[in-house]
Amino acid sequence: MDKTRLFAVLILKEVLDGSRWSNKLLPEFRNRLPRAERGRLTELVMGTIKMKLRLDWTIERYLRGYKLSDLTPLIRNVLRLATYELLFLERVPEYASVKEGVNLARRFGHSGVASLANAVLRKIAAVKPAPKEPWILLSHPEWLYRKWASAYGREKALSIMEDNNGPSSFYIRINTRRIAPEDFKAKLSSLGITYEETQFEETLRIFFFGEELGELRGLFTVQDLSSQAVSRFLAPEKKGVIYDLAAAPGGKTTHIAEIIDDEGAIIALDRYRSRIKILMRRSIELGHSSIFPVVGDLLELPLKASADFVLLDAPCSGTGTLKRHPEIRWRLKPEDIGKFARYQLRLLEKASLLVKDGGILVYSTCTLEPEENEGVVEDFLRKNPGFELAVAERSELGDFLDGPYLRVNGVVNKSDWTFAARLRRKSS
Repeated sequence: MDKTRLFAVLILKEVLDGSRWSNKLLPEFRNRLPRAERGRLTELVMGTIKMKLRLDWTIERYLRGYKLSDLTPLIRNVLRLATYELLFLERVPEYASVKEGVNLARRFGHSGVASLANAVLRKIAAVKPAPKEPWILLSHPEWLYRKWASAYGREKALSIMEDNNGPSSFYIRINTRRIAPEDFKAKLSSLGITYEETQFEETLRIFFFGEELGELRGLFTVQDLSSQAVSRFLAPEKKGVIYDLAAAPGGKTTHIAEIIDDEGAIIALDRYRSRIKILMRRSIELGHSSIFPVVGDLLELPLKASADFVLLDAPCSGTGTLKRHPEIRWRLKPEDIGKFARYQLRLLEKASLLVKDGGILVYSTCTLEPEENEGVVEDFLRKNPGFELAVAERSELGDFLDGPYLRVNGVVNKSDWTFAARLRRKSS
């Protein structure tokens, strides 16, 4: 039996019919496969999660007398995986997808289930039906498609959904305190790792790499392009006091340390001790001495002194990260957007109490939803006249700037979608 397909079904069961996250489970199973199979496991898992609605629609057309929900979670995901191969992986022979699907159905069920799988998969291979509804065709919840179509127009909504179903990009940030960008690029080339330069000198988009990237540990950080733009948008200055109020696991925190050349004090707050420990390990590995981790809940305001710069990367719906975290689309509910917006406003009001006169507060999210972005900022400014929007004049941010806002278009930039607002406390 194909171990890669077997592992894929086990992961899918925990993600699609449970509450686990694919980015947590995949590394555990990848390490149990030969290197040549690890990329295939990722493709099978991520592709099936992304196309779940389309797959379920297809399977149910041929489940005579059954609903998909009548089957066990393991059999559901056997059929999803095999159907994904039949519809989207042309390089895989159809007979192999059907055969392995039937074998897995027999392993996780019995001969009757195997016969059912065989009948369903053969019909799908023969017909390959395509739905007319765009949200089913591109496998997104109908409510989310209609929300985006209303906010951004139908064509942009379709382009966002299509992009979400593609592969995500892999970005790294060079630790320029330890190595010059040109020297790091030379090391990548010597290891046979290909890359693409970006608008930021220390940021590279990486292609075709494997375990060899680990040889450069301490010289780089994995961080999405959009996330790096937020740290630059904050534009922290050396020698100051900086608060990162939702800091773990530390991508933006360590970037800020590199921007200020480790000259200053960065107070990194997070609610969870386990996540703070990850941040501390990253900071030590990168050689930073300016980061001071604190475990605490911002709503209880564990910090007292005011700061020159405050960053609040707020918890959000995450709809700007659906390419990397596709299971979010199946877990998010329409009412969650308003809940997030209300929570974000509470956090922003608490964060504002820590900003000194003339200081800067940056509010950022990785969501596409206006209610969580400018909606929260506008509500905050109405209730807090002591703050104003501040324009960031940073040429390297280029097209990311939209007046006082930072907006990173995930489709255009092959990244997550990101929003940020720069707020200044007026001098009294």
